[in-house]
Amino acid sequence: GRDPATGKLAEGGVEAETHQIMKNIKATLEKYGSSLDEVVKCTVFMADPDDREVFNKAYRSYFGDKPPARSGVGNLVLALNAAAEVECMATVGLKKAN
Repeated sequence: GRDPATGKLAEGGVEAETHQIMKNIKATLEKYGSSLDEVVKCTVFMADPDDREVFNKAYRSYFGDKPPARSGVGNLVLALNAAAEVECMATVGLKKAN
C-alpha cells in the first residue's frame, strides 16, 4: 500500500492500502505488457484477519466476476506496519493471444 510518489503507506487503513496495492500491481503489470486480466494467482498477507471483509471488497473491485486463485496468511507483522500485502503471478500476452 505504499504510494510511489511519497514512499509512505496510503492513509486510511486497510481499505486505502488495498486500493493503493492494487493500483501499484496494475501499474507494474502494464509496465511489463500484462494486465489484471492476466493475473492467475495472488497471495494475500494481512496483519489482522478481522480486516478481511474490508480488504475483500476493495480487492474484488479490481477483478470483477472472474478473480484469480488466491490464498492468504494472517496475523503477521508487515513492512512499514502495513495492514496488507499482495503478491501476484500473471502471464504476459496470453489473454491477448486467445
